[in-house]
Amino acid sequence: MKLIKQEKLNKEIMEKYSCDKGVDKRGKSPVRLWFIFIPLMLVILSGAFWLHNNQGRVYISYHEAKPGSWFCDTGESWVNVAVIDGFKLKKARINNVQEIKEVCSGLKKGSLRYSYTDLDNDDSYEIVLNGKWDNGNQVQYYLKIKKDKLFVIPIDSSDFNGGADGLVNKAVYLNWPNERGKYIFTAESIVHYSNPPDKIFRDLYHFNDKGEIELYRRETEELTGNVSKIGKITEMKR
Repeated sequence: MKLIKQEKLNKEIMEKYSCDKGVDKRGKSPVRLWFIFIPLMLVILSGAFWLHNNQGRVYISYHEAKPGSWFCDTGESWVNVAVIDGFKLKKARINNVQEIKEVCSGLKKGSLRYSYTDLDNDDSYEIVLNGKWDNGNQVQYYLKIKKDKLFVIPIDSSDFNGGADGLVNKAVYLNWPNERGKYIFTAESIVHYSNPPDKIFRDLYHFNDKGEIELYRRETEELTGNVSKIGKITEMKR
């Protein structure tokens, strides 16, 4: 009998000791774990949902050496472009934004808008940025999204209306694709003469074997009553 009482007493002591020292083995409520798990899952799911809904979204920002001094400063001005692609934010920089370094003229701040087009017929879409120059001219920049980066497609041009980063002219637009399914890039200007007719000067660009956009042909056309000045300068009335 004494042995049974002693065992019972030992059991009661052990149970009390276990509860006091925090090693209670009688089972724990999982409520505290859920308080951590549920918010964590909500954060992960919200992030995945946001990332999915913003795939391909393009962010454009205008860098100034000093706030409010777009072009008119001693430092450089440029445009930063970023796109969400997969799990990455890929970035590129556009430097060709100013007409002449000594003159406060060039890309109109805030004018850039983006769209997607398969420019080179490779089953992937490139970013086309359309904007305005301070003097009313149009400008286009073209960017390609690669697996590990975003970059500006270089333009090889001997004309002052073309630069390393973009095309600038009175009218700049994408023309019909060529026989290889790649787009033609057109830049046009009008020269007014004292004795009409005035003339349209047209520069045509295409992709070369290096993947660059290069000037390959120049055309001139008399500006007559059969040419509409609405929209594209060379839109012919039928």
